[in-house]
Formats: sequence, structure tokens, C-alpha cells
Amino acid sequence: MLRTVAEWRANAEGSVPPVPALRHAFEGYLRSRPAVAAKTRSQYRRLLERHAPQWLDRRLDELCRADVERRFLTLSDDAGLTVANSLVKLLGAVYRAACADHDDLRDPVAEWRMAGGKLHRAPRRTIAPPAEVLPRWCRGLEAGVPEVMRDMVWMGLFTGLRVSEVSGLKWEDIDESQRWLRVKETKSGRPLELPVNRQVREVLERRRAASGADDGWVFPGPGGRGPYKRAGDWYPRISQGAGTKFWFHACRNCFITVAVRDLMLPESLVKRLVNHAPPDDVTEGYAAEWTREELREASQRIVDRVEALAEPGGLAAAPLREGDGTR
Repeated sequence: MLRTVAEWRANAEGSVPPVPALRHAFEGYLRSRPAVAAKTRSQYRRLLERHAPQWLDRRLDELCRADVERRFLTLSDDAGLTVANSLVKLLGAVYRAACADHDDLRDPVAEWRMAGGKLHRAPRRTIAPPAEVLPRWCRGLEAGVPEVMRDMVWMGLFTGLRVSEVSGLKWEDIDESQRWLRVKETKSGRPLELPVNRQVREVLERRRAASGADDGWVFPGPGGRGPYKRAGDWYPRISQGAGTKFWFHACRNCFITVAVRDLMLPESLVKRLVNHAPPDDVTEGYAAEWTREELREASQRIVDRVEALAEPGGLAAAPLREGDGTR
């Protein structure tokens, strides 16, 4: 009995499909997943080309559990735990897809796991309470940081967007009449629409005045050519001026912390604002989508609180105002 499309095709053509090399299996894996963002595809390719170049032209049935184990241990020592985890996870995904088309193909990653192989535990980087770090980050931003970089940080704090999503914003993505913005390229591959709250509007007004342009990048690089890509160069200076570590993703941590811990907003609402996958919950599955006004109201409440906490001597230690509790 023919159990896969590949076997059916092979039988119809009178030949058995050969087991592909890793390079071709990887490209087939990507073709079968059109929703994967272009940036993620590029990261996957770079991961394989940099950390497993010796495997790219080997057939999938030529790799074994011992190969996976040796590479995982070597990368753990030489490139770091995160890289080792990422390569093995990507390799496992490619093999699972290929095994569906080749019944006799063995998955060395699955065998490695069955033999006791485990990925490294990679704890997420967390931040101190926003009331403690926000005033410090504000001081760090004044330590000779360019205005475009300062505004990028504020945009991150006021939206929860990632650094690539902020730097990739174009004026054509901003609907100023409707007070709405659209992020086309996201980590999840799903476009994201967000309300333009008061603080974001002020950032956009500063950027418009600084650039004097009606189109192009909201946060342009030097000379106005392309998006600003030097954000990481300023993290050490901000950290030094703040007296505490700063990295751009911490802005997203802060936005979510305020929404969840301070304001106790519904989980599904926060996930929608930051473009996380919706919760796998039966009740939520029946609920209607959040309206634009509900998103706008929640966004404004979060950012008002972020702004208040960022002011030295302001509301950093003050209790929540009446009405800032559970919705």
C-alpha cells in the first residue's frame, strides 16, 4: 500500500524518490511553510551554513545519532548553548518533514532524544520591576545617545515591538488619520496592526520633524539610506549611563510586565497587542476578536503607566489609580 504522496508519485513515474541531501531537504521544508517570515528563513539558512556546512551535501540517511550528539556537544562549547539548541531543533524539524515522504528514513535527532539527549535549558532574560529600571534607562538614554536611537527605544516601550519591527517601520505603514500602524514583517510572519496611542504619536511627530520627509523610513540610517541598524551599538552606553543592563527586547518585557502585573489585563488581549500566538483555550476560541477601540484603550492605559513609571520621583512607587485594576 502506498502511504505517502512521494511514494505515489514515485510509483506513477516508475522510480523510487532518492533521499535528498540536507540542503535540498531544508529548502523543501521551507517551501512547505510559506508563512515563515523572510528574516526567519535567512536566520535558518545562516545557522546551517555557519554551524553545519559539512552536512549540507550529505544525504539525510548518511547522518546518525552519534553525528547529532557530537555536533551538539561541540557547538555547546564553541558557539554557545543557544546555537546548539537552535541547530538541533531545526535539524529535527527538517527530518520530521522528510520522514513523511520516506518511510525507511531514520530521524537521528529523534533517536538522540530517545537515547537521553536533551536540549539545554535556556532561561529567558527577565527584567527587574519596571518601577526600578525605567527611570534608570531614561538616564542612560541621555548619555550621548543619538535622538533617532532614543526615539526607537521609546517606540519599543510604547508598543512592545521588537527592534527589527521598530527599525523596519515606514511612513507608508502609518495611518495617521485613523491613528493606526501596521507592521508587515514580524517574527511570527503574521502582520500586526496596532493603535497609535498619544505617546507613539509624539514620537512620530518628532521623527517627522527630524527627517522632514513624507515617505521613507521612520527611523532612517545615516544619510537617510535604509533603516537604522546600529541600535545594538548603543546598548553598552545606555547600560553604563543607567547603572543597569539595557537591551532592546527588555522594552518588550517591560510593556508586557506592566500590562500583566500592574494592570492585570486579560491574557488574550495582551497577546494580541504583542502578536503572540493566542492562548489554546476552548472558551477563548468562542470569544469574538478584540475591537479596535478595546485595543486602543488597553494600549493607552499600558503606555500611560509606562510613562508614569519612567519619571524619576513620579509614580514609580505610587499605588495604581482607581480604575487601573482588572478590566
